[in-house]
Amino acid sequence: MSFDLLQIGRLLKEEREERAISLSDVSEALYVRKSVVAALEAGRWELLPHQVYVKGYVKQYARYLGVNQDLLQQLFAGSLSC
Repeated sequence: MSFDLLQIGRLLKEEREERAISLSDVSEALYVRKSVVAALEAGRWELLPHQVYVKGYVKQYARYLGVNQDLLQQLFAGSLSC
């Protein structure tokens, strides 16, 4: 299981900023440290736990922002390029 966290992180950050939601708000809503949210957005694997947890965080984050789940699945599958 491998996916482009940098591409997904960019999408999540753009969606968050478009909705004027702070990192702190996301952190509180997802019960995840702010540093983890920032690392997700930056695609910084080395600052994150195991990939299984990261995929769960990304799904939660996307759901929180209302990101299209079909788009997210395509990004996870690596079948979409931005």
